[in-house]
Amino acid sequence: MADLKYYEPMYAADGPAMTESMHSVAYLELDEAETADKWFKLSQENIQKPFNVWTESKSPNQHFSFTDEGCYNFLTGDGGFIQSIIYGFGGLRIRADGLHLKP
Repeated sequence: MADLKYYEPMYAADGPAMTESMHSVAYLELDEAETADKWFKLSQENIQKPFNVWTESKSPNQHFSFTDEGCYNFLTGDGGFIQSIIYGFGGLRIRADGLHLKP
């Protein structure tokens, strides 16, 4: 938990959704459901209308190159969201002795 708390102030407020998603997973691993839920909701701020695609930044003014404000259809962001459901809230762990669930 100390590492999570140490690095949190260093994240860009308008940064990519995958940061928030992975924090959600980490806090659920630590049985901190309320904090995990906060990070899970923050990850969804990168969803843009009208097609509800994830974008690299929270701004709806995305561009089509990596040299400016971010990209449309940021698959890493929505992949992080899916992982937060499967590995975070679903608690799926794949280990040498088999699959484990801790929802």
